Amino acid sequence: MRWHTIEMSLSPSLLECAYQYLWPYAHGFSVQKEKREFLIRTFLFSSSPDYLVKKLMKYLAIQTKSIPGTFLCQTNNAFRIPSKKEFIVVPFPAAYTPPFGTPLYIQRGRAFGVGSHPCTVFCLEAIEEIFRHEPRKRIRRILDAGSGTGILSIAAAKRGAEKITAAEINPESVMEAEENLRINQAEDKVEIFTCTVTDIKGKYDLVVANLYGALLLEIVSFLVQRVDEEGWLILGGMSSTQSESVLLRYKQRGFKEVALYTDGEWCVGILRKI
Repeated sequence: MRWHTIEMSLSPSLLECAYQYLWPYAHGFSVQKEKREFLIRTFLFSSSPDYLVKKLMKYLAIQTKSIPGTFLCQTNNAFRIPSKKEFIVVPFPAAYTPPFGTPLYIQRGRAFGVGSHPCTVFCLEAIEEIFRHEPRKRIRRILDAGSGTGILSIAAAKRGAEKITAAEINPESVMEAEENLRINQAEDKVEIFTCTVTDIKGKYDLVVANLYGALLLEIVSFLVQRVDEEGWLILGGMSSTQSESVLLRYKQRGFKEVALYTDGEWCVGILRKI
């Protein structure tokens, strides 16, 4: 028994299919955007992943008959240990826990945000980018608007944030997020409320809103008030056709666009208040 990596280069349309298929079997996931495709690495502690790889290949071949897309899958026998800072989404409970990377333990549940959606991938990258270039003491207060499983709050906590407010309207998602926070030992850093985003008050150094385009337009007046001076705003859940109009509205309210992540279908933007 040893650690193996199943590496896949996937078109955006197949990312969630492969991720969800492997979710019951995997001991960890890492996803990165590379040019027009996603590189997904699935970590397994086993004697051999070959049988699972064969099943996965057959499954994806069937999916491509109804979902346009391409894929390339291989087993990496020369295992590369991820860096300590690399986010690894770990399905919980798991028989084996990766002894590498920064683990984000997420229950094998039903709430949104297990790391399979491109916008969740991009939001994790955006959080990493902001914490890489901003002194930790500058990001003291964070608002996670629409927290789902709590994955983005957990990621921020593991990057050093100590005061995170999370809002989620779905009570079942809140219960699941609270358990995920406990599993990740982040419950003392994150306070989660069962409420709409617009019920939250105060100013924040970073607001993460991985919602959807129409809602981001609807609550623009609210969100811009929640961001403190020179604070950061991550907007997710936008389709590529919505992103230009959504970002324009926020730029008209005193923000500048710092970065845009896109796969051609989904977009996540990093903005800063000026």
